[in-house]
Amino acid sequence: MATEGSPGPERAILTGAIADYTKALEINPRDAKAYVNRGFVWLKKDELDQAISDFTMALEINPRAAQAYNNRGIAWGQKGDLDQAISDFTVALEINPRYAQAYSNRGITWAETGDLERGIIDAKKALSLEPKNKSYQAIVAFLEGQIGSKE
Repeated sequence: MATEGSPGPERAILTGAIADYTKALEINPRDAKAYVNRGFVWLKKDELDQAISDFTMALEINPRAAQAYNNRGIAWGQKGDLDQAISDFTVALEINPRYAQAYSNRGITWAETGDLERGIIDAKKALSLEPKNKSYQAIVAFLEGQIGSKE
């Protein structure tokens, strides 16, 4: 068990992953996937500015990296910039119209802005793409309940 002030095993693993991706980027600074992966680790560590920076670097290298837009949207949303998050999810969906996770993330973000109708449309689209996904089922049910409680 980690003591207060010492990093737990998960934090140590994340720190090691960042070091590994950094080494990979020293070898090949044009590796968009390494930036996406390191950005995801920053996101897991709640280091949102570093995550956004890495996702942006990935997009400079590969402007069609839908995953980088989706993940950057998550980071923007966690920072409270819901408009920027929706914008990034939308670009991810323009690149890959079958990206269920981006629909789900945009749906949740629409709901956070108070636009439950758009939120449920996107959540249902995610569910239609992956009908067995329990998370998407739960999100649709939750948003439908929110809409029902407003009527």
